[in-house]
Amino acid sequence: MRDTGPRANRRRTGARPIRTAPVLLVGLWIAGCTGTSDEGAIPGESDTLEGAAPATVRADLDEEFSLSYGESAVVGPERLTIKFRRLAEESRCPQDVQCPTVGNAAAELAVETADGAAATLTLNTHRPPREAPAPGHRIRLAGLVPWPRTAEAPLDTADYAVSLRVTEEE
Repeated sequence: MRDTGPRANRRRTGARPIRTAPVLLVGLWIAGCTGTSDEGAIPGESDTLEGAAPATVRADLDEEFSLSYGESAVVGPERLTIKFRRLAEESRCPQDVQCPTVGNAAAELAVETADGAAATLTLNTHRPPREAPAPGHRIRLAGLVPWPRTAEAPLDTADYAVSLRVTEEE
């Protein structure tokens, strides 16, 4: 009589049966480790989801930081909020063109203090104002990328990012 049960198959192939419970537990443990944490999150802010507002960047005073188009930053212990609202101008000479002047790009920033004082600033890359006062602070445009590559292919506004430096105004 031929043995056809699970042990017979193991005897013929030398294979050991898989114990699914430990494998399943390890898989669940690994999945749990890949979750997100709210530690260090800014109250009221959530992770960016498609169609949702971009996440908020945290920045320190006197340190350069970058904001993508539409993104906001909370700066310093005073919690000054700065948002890269829009590209106000892009007339810089494209990389594949020779121009008599370098041109200019300008970024419009929305600024708000923790107590609700608000201002709109437009800062330029190659002409004044490159920096401006904001309530209790001074904001300087350190850069705006990308640089236009060709006159025939305009860049998408969503591709832009500003580099800023915020200092306390004395």
